[in-house]
Amino acid sequence: MMYYWVSGKGWLAIERTLAGSVANVALFILLAGRLGLYAAVVGAYAGAAVTMILYWVNNRPWGFKMGATGALSVLFPALSASLFVVYDPVLKWPIPQLTLMIAFTLIMIIIKPVEREVLEDAPRFLKLILKAFA
Repeated sequence: MMYYWVSGKGWLAIERTLAGSVANVALFILLAGRLGLYAAVVGAYAGAAVTMILYWVNNRPWGFKMGATGALSVLFPALSASLFVVYDPVLKWPIPQLTLMIAFTLIMIIIKPVEREVLEDAPRFLKLILKAFA
């Protein structure tokens, strides 16, 4: 969000965050009677997903890397949580989540969504982490 204020697009960040917050609260209100406390989890996930999607739409041009990163970033957490919502899995927590997290990390290393120019501006400690994704 700070990047948008520095680049003169601060109101875009507020609009996107507000849309995510509205989605969060609306889903919580709609699902609170049926899911109880789990409605907060669903609402928070949906609000974060709406906010991320709106930021991704703003950061064009779209390419394979951008589309794959966006799709996987939304689908992998949903898949991980759905394992426990749909049925009681044989493998208990955290094995399915760790497996999906490792798979997501390996796919991101293959896709390499971070541009080389970002590495030049990143702090030294982040360069070591981001180097595998660029």
